[in-house]
Amino acid sequence: MDQKVPFRALFRRVVLLGLGLVMAFSIPAPAQFGGFGKNKVQYSDFDWKILGGEHIDLYYYPEEEEIAYLALKAAEDAYDRLSFRFNHHVFRRIPLIIYSAHQYFQQTNTIESFIPEGVGGFTEFMKGRVVLPFNGSFEDFRHVLWHEMVHVFQISKANQSYRIRPRGQKARMPLWWTEGLAEYFSTEWDTRGDMYVRDLVLNDRMPPLERMDILAGGGIIYKLGQSVHMMLGERYGDEHFVRMYENLAMFPDFASLFEYIYGISLEDFGKWWHHQLKKKYYPDVLDKEEVEIAGLIDVATHSWANMHPAVYRSPKSGKQRVVFLSARTGYLDIYSVLLEADERNRKKHIKGGRSAQYESFHPFQTRMDANDNGKLLFSSKFREKDALFIWDLEKNDKLKHFKFKGLVGISSPAWGPDENEIVFSGLSVSGFSDIYLFDLRSERLTKLTSDRYADDYPDISPDGRYVVFSSDRTVHGEEGYRNIFLYNRETRNLRYLTMGRWKDSQPRFNSDGSRVAFVSDRNGMPNIYLIDPEGTGAQLTNFYNGMFGFDWAADDSGFCFTALNAGQLDIYYMAMPDTVVDSLRMDKETRVVQWDWADYREQVAKRIADKQPYKRDFTLDFAYAQVGYTPSPYYGNTTYGQALLMFSDLMSDELILIAAGNSATSTADFWDSFNGMVTYYNRKGRVNYGYGAFRYAGRYVDFIRDELYDEREHGVFGVFSYPFSTFYRIETGMSVMKSFREDFFLNFKRDSWLVTNSVSLIKDTSIFLPYGPIDGERWHLGMALSTDISEGRTDNISLLMDIRKYFRLSTFSTYAVRVQGRYSGGTIPYRYIMGGSWTLRGYPRWSIIGSRSVLVNQELRFPIWHRLDVWLGIGRLPLPGVEGAIFFDVGNAWDKHESYPGLLGSTGFGLRMSLGGPLILRLDRARRINWLKKGPRGKPMLGRRYYSNFFFGFDY
Repeated sequence: MDQKVPFRALFRRVVLLGLGLVMAFSIPAPAQFGGFGKNKVQYSDFDWKILGGEHIDLYYYPEEEEIAYLALKAAEDAYDRLSFRFNHHVFRRIPLIIYSAHQYFQQTNTIESFIPEGVGGFTEFMKGRVVLPFNGSFEDFRHVLWHEMVHVFQISKANQSYRIRPRGQKARMPLWWTEGLAEYFSTEWDTRGDMYVRDLVLNDRMPPLERMDILAGGGIIYKLGQSVHMMLGERYGDEHFVRMYENLAMFPDFASLFEYIYGISLEDFGKWWHHQLKKKYYPDVLDKEEVEIAGLIDVATHSWANMHPAVYRSPKSGKQRVVFLSARTGYLDIYSVLLEADERNRKKHIKGGRSAQYESFHPFQTRMDANDNGKLLFSSKFREKDALFIWDLEKNDKLKHFKFKGLVGISSPAWGPDENEIVFSGLSVSGFSDIYLFDLRSERLTKLTSDRYADDYPDISPDGRYVVFSSDRTVHGEEGYRNIFLYNRETRNLRYLTMGRWKDSQPRFNSDGSRVAFVSDRNGMPNIYLIDPEGTGAQLTNFYNGMFGFDWAADDSGFCFTALNAGQLDIYYMAMPDTVVDSLRMDKETRVVQWDWADYREQVAKRIADKQPYKRDFTLDFAYAQVGYTPSPYYGNTTYGQALLMFSDLMSDELILIAAGNSATSTADFWDSFNGMVTYYNRKGRVNYGYGAFRYAGRYVDFIRDELYDEREHGVFGVFSYPFSTFYRIETGMSVMKSFREDFFLNFKRDSWLVTNSVSLIKDTSIFLPYGPIDGERWHLGMALSTDISEGRTDNISLLMDIRKYFRLSTFSTYAVRVQGRYSGGTIPYRYIMGGSWTLRGYPRWSIIGSRSVLVNQELRFPIWHRLDVWLGIGRLPLPGVEGAIFFDVGNAWDKHESYPGLLGSTGFGLRMSLGGPLILRLDRARRINWLKKGPRGKPMLGRRYYSNFFFGFDY
């Protein structure tokens, strides 16, 4: 294989490694384009301030100042408590960054990955930052903040242990341990934890404790870990948790550490823990029902996530239909089916996660509503904040959407009786949630509640006089409990409908307003209850499965509800019982007695060491250095060195990248062989931009042209990216450089100023499995132009069209198509390479070269196994999953002086094995299909009919 002088090749790889740590952008060069990827859009410009506590530096913006004082008090309280529990002090100040809404939280640059729905906060390792949003609930916020503070102490305590014994292999804590301890120290066990663990135990889906991390990727592992720590604490005492961290560095693996601290093997304790869970949850089968054998109608059970049913009577057919959210395709979409068994007459109405309007339907914090005119109400993230949508289910078309000034979040909209009013829960930019009434005729928005309590799931009575909703304004709300409240629109009075240390939520009036149904966990698991306006009622369901969303049937004949069943969220219909015996009684005292949302400013003021505006302070994030020695047949032996430094501010909005190196063959050419680049990149606002300067010098081998040349170049560059939404962006770039180049074999010299411009339009709606995209589409249209302004000529013009489409066939299989065309012209055209696992399979890597190329790939991807355990004499050997592929490729490349040569082709099969992240092993076996008498580059056709490619990397 041809070689290039090692320094420049490795130098650029090091630079790209640094850039890959922060974002997928590249410096424009002739005929080179950036890659795919979605956009993390910074819609908002935050004016950051700092509150300095005793141990915490809290970063906030003025709109959320009240939350900031609350957060600082909670964080300092957590520090004091956890310092005692861990017998440890964190010997640095802890940066705490808060946002007033999840929509703002998703814009943070403190973490490079996208933040999905359901993530309540995180602790970041590079700078030790704790980042979390407020969601309207005091207790939810306190819980997540304490949870993340536990991680701060875990990391600090572990690092202390590693510093004491810096050498050798050391134990690492599994995810269930770290998250479980964080839950154990931050909150009490609750009915939601019981619901998830009960489902695993009763359906015989509990993994062995030593393999619990196979459930990573969902919230269930948090509660399982908490359950383990509860039993460890009861049996051995909490002090052993700290001893685990103090002895981390003494043992090579977690199992050995666990056995040393607790005197029992991890496997044996896991068996005992499983037995205790069976003793706890098996009795539930005796006095509770199970949804699968209760004679219910299976409305939507054909995928693992069906949620938030809304029932309406179709104005065309007169039949009842159920609208619901489902993640059956990997995206969250809105469907409807007949209110009958087996998902009959299923229709897909709205595709989520593919466009700016329907970026997210917020499945964990909202519900939908449909009326008998076939009009659906729902909310969706629409760019920087939520919008309220009205959809015609019969015509399957959007009617209207609304955004409201001052509101960033909208959830659980509900129709008024005459279709002219809508009630919903709104989250303000300051972080507090209230109930709002929107009049469609006047487009007037009225605030029904205005306070610091978490108000959600409103519904309007059929006569329009009352609004019922769930709130933590109850006397037990500070502990996280919620009750049902009734608001009288005429008198503006508010009173309890339920009261107690329960979580009552999702109330809905029946068709005549005489009863309100709601979900409550008062019997230890979420079930449906029914009450009248006086608070008298009964329990309607008695399932141990646990319930989420529900809605009345259109004629009050029963309910559609979502239940957790064997790890799936399924929708069922249950008819109303023939008789309902009242068993609930509300206390006659219905006056609203609320817990006091204290103003913490005075308390916090005593602990504030400093209050000041945010100032940029760049700190080192990443450092890399390499020294090497390479013999060369062209110019003798070379010793080279290179280094990369990356700095950023605390918000990671601004980045500085410095790269330097040298590949001199002697002291005489030390300065001539010096290479370096400095880059500044700003992504604080919606427009991301960067600029820098560079110098490259050395002797190189162009492996494509097989040519040896000297080149020195120095110049400046700028890059610019504007995202239209999460899915679309435009990228441009420009560089100006002085280039001296001398080709030894072509007798070519250049001493010129070069200007390079590029522009790209990129779309990406794909979703990934470990091996690569499985659904959605990606396309990239690009153009680049390089001009020699000294000679007044066009050195290079390049065009790119790359379109990829993924047709999902099942949960883990897809049909993937890629169509790609590339063109390069000018005095010095760029030459593209093909062949190998990533392009045209069946041909050696880089064996097909030309300044024009076409490529069409078709591939059927399917799982062979997801995970395989091989039993050996010494124990279980887990093998990662393997994906299979059947493919058909056609393509070719040629130069401008050649006529179009026709297409080369191949067909075959491949195997992929993921070892984590981008390390995916790829093996392809292809049979060539050759319609040409001559092969690549005009050479006689290669004699081998079959060819194997082994490489690594994601699927296209």
